[in-house]
Amino acid sequence: MFRNLVSKKSNLISYVLALFISLASLIGGAMPFGIAFIGALVDQKVPIIFSFLIMIATTWFTAGSASVLRFVIAVVIFAFLKSRYKNKDQAEPKTKVALKFLISQVVSLILMLIFKVFDVALAPQMLFEILIATSFMVVFSYGLRPLLNISKISEISDNEQITAGIIIVLLVAFLARFSFLYMTVFSIVSVLVLIMLCYKNSIKLSIIYSLCIGFIYIGVSGDILIFIPLYLFVGVVTALLSRLGKKGIIIGVVFSAVYLLFLAPSKDDIYNRLGINPALMNDYNKFISNYQTELSSGEVDIPPEYYQFDLDTEILDFVNSPSVIIQRELLIGFLILLILPKSWLKKYEKLTRKIDYTREDFFIRMFSYRRVLLLGPAPIDEPKKESQEVKNEAQKTNEQKEKNKSKKKNKKKRKIIRFSAF
Repeated sequence: MFRNLVSKKSNLISYVLALFISLASLIGGAMPFGIAFIGALVDQKVPIIFSFLIMIATTWFTAGSASVLRFVIAVVIFAFLKSRYKNKDQAEPKTKVALKFLISQVVSLILMLIFKVFDVALAPQMLFEILIATSFMVVFSYGLRPLLNISKISEISDNEQITAGIIIVLLVAFLARFSFLYMTVFSIVSVLVLIMLCYKNSIKLSIIYSLCIGFIYIGVSGDILIFIPLYLFVGVVTALLSRLGKKGIIIGVVFSAVYLLFLAPSKDDIYNRLGINPALMNDYNKFISNYQTELSSGEVDIPPEYYQFDLDTEILDFVNSPSVIIQRELLIGFLILLILPKSWLKKYEKLTRKIDYTREDFFIRMFSYRRVLLLGPAPIDEPKKESQEVKNEAQKTNEQKEKNKSKKKNKKKRKIIRFSAF
C-alpha cells in the first residue's frame, strides 16, 4: 500500500498540487484553498494521507495551530459524511457533496467557538472563508480528473478545462510578489492559461473563462478591477484570432508589438501629463536604487526635493498601466503559441473538443440569467448511464414505428391501385 502511495503517478501529482495550492491565499490572508483541495480529493476517492499532512504543515507555518485543528476536524467530519453515501455505483451529486463539506466546516467552527479557540469576532470572516472553500472544493473536484490522469486521458469536457485552468493558476499564486518587467509570475501564468482556454473556442465560453480567471487573479493579487475588462479583451481576442490559425496568432503578435512600441505612452509623456519633471523623477529613481540598503537602515535620508515622490504612490502604477502589462503578457502568450509545434496544438484541440457544449454545462448554467435570478445554478448530477434494458426497449419502439409507417404506405398504394382500376 505504501509503495502505491509513493509510486503511482496520480498520487505524486496530487502531493505537488496540495503543496502549492495550500500556499495560496486571498486578500486579507484567508487561505481556503488547502482544505478545499483535500475535500476534492476525498470526493474523488484519491488517497489523501500525504496530501493531508502537507496541508497541515503549510497551514501550521502560515496560519497557526488553531487553524490546523479546525481544518483537521472539518476533514474528518466530511470524510465520515461521504462514507454514509449508500449508492456506490453512481457518483454522488455535487450539490450534496458541497452541502456535506459546508456542514463539516460549520460544525468545526462552532466547536472552535464553543471551546474559545477562536474569538467570536472572527466568526463572520471565517464563515466567508468557509463559503469560498466550499465553492472551490466543487471546482477542484471537476478539475482533478484531467490533471491526475494527464498521460491517460483522451477527452476533456469544458467543465474540466476551466476548473483545471483555475487549479494551474492557483499553483503559482504564492509567486504573486515576484515580478519581471512589472509583470508578476502569477499574472503571466494567469494570462497564459486564459489564452490556452480560449484557443479556438466560442466567444460565449471565452467570456465566461475570462471572468473566472480574472476574478481569481484579482481575489489573490488584490489588483484593481480594471483587470476584469482587460482579461475579457484577452479572451475574446484569442478566441477570434486563433480561428485563423497561425495567421491569426501572427496578427496578435504584430498588434501587441506595435502597441507597446508606438501606441503605449512613454514615461516622460505621463510624467509631463501629471505635472512632474521627468529629469527629476529619473534622478529620484537612480537615488533610490543606489541607496536602497542605506535608506532601509536609516543611514541616509531622502533629500527634500524628492519628497513629492514615493515608490508606494500611484505614479509608478500609472506609468506601468494595466493595459501595458496585459499587452506584454498577451505578446508573450501569442509568441509561445507561435513557437509551439502544430502537432501539439492539434493534439490539444482533439483533446478539448471531443465533448459537445450543451445547456447542461455547469458554467453556462451558472451565468445564464434564469440561474442568476434563482440565486445560483440548479443541482448538477453526474450523467447516468443507460441500462441495456432501456436501450432494447427504445430499439423495439423505433422498430414498431417503422412497421406502422410501412403499413400506412402500403394502404395508400392499394387505394391508388383500386382507384386506377375503375
